[in-house]
Formats: sequence, C-alpha cells, structure tokens
Amino acid sequence: MGYLIDSGIFIAMERGTLATEAFIERAGDEPCFVSAVTESELWHGVHRASTPERAAKRTVFVERCLREAPSLPVDHLVARKHALIWAELEASGQIIG
Repeated sequence: MGYLIDSGIFIAMERGTLATEAFIERAGDEPCFVSAVTESELWHGVHRASTPERAAKRTVFVERCLREAPSLPVDHLVARKHALIWAELEASGQIIG
C-alpha cells in the first residue's frame, strides 16, 4: 500500500519534534510518497528562509526527503479520489484543512 506523507511530518522532523528513525521504523517496508502540493510546500519553506545558510540547510533537507519519498503526480483520478475522501470525512464530522 504505502504512505502519503504530509508536509507537517517533514517539518516536525526538521525541527526535531519527530524522530526520523521512529517514523522510518513505523513505515517499515511500505513505500512513502508526497503529493505535488506537499513538495511545493517544502520548497516554499526553502524560499522563505530568513538567511542563505538556512535556505541551504533546508534545500539539503528537502532534497533528502524527496529522494526517500518521491512526489506523485496529480491527475483527474487523484483529484476525484481526494474529493471523495474529503466529502466522506466532512460528512462524518472530520474537517480537513
């Protein structure tokens, strides 16, 4: 099956509030991916860095993350599935951002 990792997970790893090893252990042998939106959010963090040094450090981090969890393309099928999951969650009272 696999995991689709949200940017919040990567941000927590970068900040040290989530142990990378613990996440990797939990994922086991399942493949990990990110959405194109998550990839954009990670690069946005690079461009918003307050110093060139911080941008360089974030660039290394983002590139490492994307080697481990490549970006999946977004197409009509993905958009439809997203809309279905979103509607089902909303109907059950679970609002997603």
